[in-house]
Amino acid sequence: MQFAEPNTPLDLLVQQPWSVDVTHDDDNGFVARVRELPDAIATAPTAGELDREFWVAVRASIAARLEFGLPVPIVDGFNLRAAHIAPLAKMSYEPKTIGIGPTKALIA
Repeated sequence: MQFAEPNTPLDLLVQQPWSVDVTHDDDNGFVARVRELPDAIATAPTAGELDREFWVAVRASIAARLEFGLPVPIVDGFNLRAAHIAPLAKMSYEPKTIGIGPTKALIA
């Protein structure tokens, strides 16, 4: 998926390099699961549709976490460029370890 320049903290957070597991079977089509966001699961009958549904699921998961003040994982190595720090200024960071290794948690 091609991204536009992020305009909001949500846009920026969605664009992280997520660890994704994709499976396929004849009965259910394609399923994508994000390791860092266990609630972000996308399903679709084709790979092309899965790409669109995947980003919808990631965005919805992060939006819900921000809305309810829950931690949003920051993938190791993800670069929060200086130009994008201003919208994130009111958020704080704390170390956290999740399923596949160390990350930082973003707290709204």
